[in-house]
Amino acid sequence: MAITFNCTQCGKSYTLDDSLAGKQAKCSCGTEMTVPAPSAPVAPTPFAASAPGQFPAVAPIPGQPMPGQPMTATMAPVGYSGEGGKSDKQKVAAALLCWFLGTFGVHRFYLGHTAIGIIQLFTFGGCFIWYLIDFILILTGSLRDAQGRELS
Repeated sequence: MAITFNCTQCGKSYTLDDSLAGKQAKCSCGTEMTVPAPSAPVAPTPFAASAPGQFPAVAPIPGQPMPGQPMTATMAPVGYSGEGGKSDKQKVAAALLCWFLGTFGVHRFYLGHTAIGIIQLFTFGGCFIWYLIDFILILTGSLRDAQGRELS
């Protein structure tokens, strides 16, 4: 009788004689494992082959809803306040910071875009052009805070 099992690391399938049950084996990927007994069921891997036309069962991702399940408050994305609409950041304050300190990216730090703020700090507002574009975006209402909310 033959024993069929999969490597726990790479998933490669092996078929060995049942006389090797309980002995150590080494996969081609380097993983050492014990050959299971012939009567012991082998747990399927998450991506095990399934019937034609069907997808294999996959374990849910922690913190994410299952398909068709609504998102709960504990599963909200990082940085999402749950309140749509206006930001607590002021459009006038952002525009003034951009106009007077835009070459240093201060307006981006104010809005919560720290990575872009650091880039503007070291490039002098994108060679004195990027901050002017940001100023126009603030005035037109196109620039939003880090959570994607419209400035108030």
